[in-house]
Amino acid sequence: MPRKLKTVPTPSQRTRQLDAHTHDPGHLIQSITKTEFDDALIRYRRLMIQLTEEETVKIRKTGGLLGELLRLDRTRYVDIPQTLQERKRGDGGAWLEARDVVELVEWQIQHAGLRANIGEKARSNTAESIQSVTRRAFDEYGKNPGSLPQALDIITTLDGVGIETASLWLAVYDPEVPFLSPELYRWTQWNGEIGKKASGWKQPLKYSYETYSRVRDSVTALRHRLSQESGKEVSVIDIEKVGWVLQREAEGFIALESDYDKRKRLEAEEAARLETTYQHLSEAEAKEAARLLLKPTEHGGWSTGLIFISGHEINRCWALAKKEWGPRTGGRFGDLGRDGEAMSEDTKGEPAAKVTETARRSSKRKKGLNDGDGNTQRPKRVSK
Repeated sequence: MPRKLKTVPTPSQRTRQLDAHTHDPGHLIQSITKTEFDDALIRYRRLMIQLTEEETVKIRKTGGLLGELLRLDRTRYVDIPQTLQERKRGDGGAWLEARDVVELVEWQIQHAGLRANIGEKARSNTAESIQSVTRRAFDEYGKNPGSLPQALDIITTLDGVGIETASLWLAVYDPEVPFLSPELYRWTQWNGEIGKKASGWKQPLKYSYETYSRVRDSVTALRHRLSQESGKEVSVIDIEKVGWVLQREAEGFIALESDYDKRKRLEAEEAARLETTYQHLSEAEAKEAARLLLKPTEHGGWSTGLIFISGHEINRCWALAKKEWGPRTGGRFGDLGRDGEAMSEDTKGEPAAKVTETARRSSKRKKGLNDGDGNTQRPKRVSK
C-alpha cells in the first residue's frame, strides 16, 4: 500500500523544513506573475480545508463536529467586516466588541501557528475600553484615510496591542488597509541573504511605522503591476493570503488538489484543446457543420438529429456550435425528430454525453409493459 502523503507537518517537521528552505521565497514579490499569484490563491483555500480537517479529527474525539480554522477565517474576512459596516450605517460609527477581539486574536494564533498565550493582554482589556478606543480610531480613519498612523496610535493605547494587531483591527474595518502579518512583512521586505541565519523566512520582525509604510508601498506596487498585466483588480487581502501560502509551503505544508478542482481543471484544458483543434476551420465551414449537427434551443440547451452520438462527436459538435452561437448556458442533447428541444433546461455547463436509446434497445432493457404515458408497468405476480 502506498504511503499516505503527509500534507500537514508537525511543529518539529516545520522547523526542519524551514531550516532547509529559509532562503527560498517561492516567488519573489518583484517578479511573481498573475498566473503564479492566482495558483497560490487556490492553494490557500486547499490548505485551509486540509488544516481544518486535521483539526476536526482531534476535536471529534471530544465530541466536536468541525475544526476552527475555516470558521475563524470566515469570521476575520467576512463576518466581522460586515458587522462593522452594519454598525457604521446604523449608528453613524463602527466599533469592535470584546467578543470580536477574542475571535481576531484567536485567528492570529491559529493562522500563524503561534503560542496559545499570545494575545492574553489584548483580550484582558475591558469591553468598554475596547469599544471606546476602536470607535475613536475608526472615526479618525473614516474622516481621512490618510490618517492611518493616527488611527494606529489610538488603537495601540490598549494593553497588549502593538502595530501588528492594530493593523489587523483596521483591516477588518477597511480591506484597503494591509494587515501587517509576519508572512506579508517577510515576503514584501524579502532579505534572502544566503549564509545569514536571520534572513528570508526567518527574518526577525521589527515593526515600526517606517516598516509598515514600506510594506504598504510594496503591496501597492504589486497590485498595480498585476492589474496592469492582467486587466483585473488584485485585492490587498489576496496579497496577504499569497504571502501566507508561500511561508507555509516553505515550512513543508502541501496543498493537494481536490477531485472537484481536478475535474474542473481537466474540463478547462479539454475546452482549450478543442478550441485549438477546430480553430483552422473557416467561419463558413464551422457554421455549416454546426447547422447539420446541432441546433440551440430557447431554453439554453442543444438539440441533435442524431440517434446515437459518441463522446468524441459530442465534443466536436460542441466546439463547432460554439463558433456559430457562442457558449450556451446548459442543457442536454435531445432528439430533434422526437423531442424538438433539449431534454433538460436546467443542467448547466457543457452538454452531457447522454445518448438516445433506440426502440429496440429500450425494449430489451425494460422488462414490463408501458402504459399510454410511457410509464413502465411490472406484471403482477400471481399467488399459487
